[in-house]
Amino acid sequence: MHDMMRLTMAVWWSLALVWLVTSQAVAEPASDQPARRITVKGYGPNEEVAKKLGLKAAAEKLQEELHRQQLDHWHPSEKYIKERLLVDAGHPGEKVADPQAETWIYEVKIPDAETLTRLDQQAQRQERAEARLSLALHTAAGLALALVVLIGYLRADQWTRSRYTTWLRLAGASALVAIVAGWVWLR
Repeated sequence: MHDMMRLTMAVWWSLALVWLVTSQAVAEPASDQPARRITVKGYGPNEEVAKKLGLKAAAEKLQEELHRQQLDHWHPSEKYIKERLLVDAGHPGEKVADPQAETWIYEVKIPDAETLTRLDQQAQRQERAEARLSLALHTAAGLALALVVLIGYLRADQWTRSRYTTWLRLAGASALVAIVAGWVWLR
């Protein structure tokens, strides 16, 4: 009983250690001086929707700039744009033909190429860290399952006083093959 408890604790502490080693703090650096500014507009049935669509338009313009510079890993969030790239809170725009439609205008700072490259590299590092963490967790889970199968085999063989050893070995080997196939499938 104590051996099983120690084994369980060892597996859980190993998983915790893998998580600690592979996790990274995610912090977005402050942008440097912007290279230029653009104006974007959001149109909607009310002011709130127009503001949200304006932020979405700003994200699309920034994504176009990233694509133009062949930077494919960082995707600016509306929150990041709102907190770091807006010049001010924006203002209502001109009225459109529909009297129930609203317009909201934002002035957005486009970071320089060096800052965009740094943000893209940081996003690429984060993607690699997440892929490594996923691989480490799948591997740890596969090893833990293999260990459970081995312990189960030994316990079952002990309980049956070795009467079904051949059948238990066959079942254990089948379970191990299933674990390996599952691990390969999840990769």
